[in-house]
Amino acid sequence: MAYEYVRLILEYDGRQHAEDTRQWRTDIFRREELDQIRWRLVIVTSDGIYREPLRTLERVRDALLDCGAVGIGRSFKPEWRLHFPIR
Repeated sequence: MAYEYVRLILEYDGRQHAEDTRQWRTDIFRREELDQIRWRLVIVTSDGIYREPLRTLERVRDALLDCGAVGIGRSFKPEWRLHFPIR
């Protein structure tokens, strides 16, 4: 997922990213390329979604704000919980 207008990418890293050496190495090089062209990258994991969903949302919100997005609220409505079932 990308927010092109502020050069921010959200990337989900599943288990294969840690267990597959080739995938891990490819990820490293791609992330370095994104850094060189000044794109911000936020990595999201299943733990972040299922165990710490509020922290994940805060990380994304903070990255959006850091990248210059406007109109982003500082707090979340309670309805966000409907989209993130906690395990």
